[in-house]
Amino acid sequence: MPIFNLELFLQTIQEHKITFTYVPPPVFDRPTREETVDQYDLSSVRMITSGAAPLTTELVDAVHERLNVKINQAYGLGETSPMTHTQVRAEFQRYLITN
Repeated sequence: MPIFNLELFLQTIQEHKITFTYVPPPVFDRPTREETVDQYDLSSVRMITSGAAPLTTELVDAVHERLNVKINQAYGLGETSPMTHTQVRAEFQRYLITN
């Protein structure tokens, strides 16, 4: 997509049965705000990875509850193309509980 379009993004997931998707934080929270999401079958998605900025626990929980998918946070640099570190939701939550 030359520019992000939520409906095209959701339609592509539905049509091609996408299982893993990578999204930046401004896109990551759209499923929690947009009712359009309910019009598409996103059951093929198994994991969403987000990077470029940290996600809050509340946002991760909200997306997980709405879509019932694993959430993975990543860290990287443009010159590493694209990520160098990832953290799965369970590890993120365990860290918050123990620290």
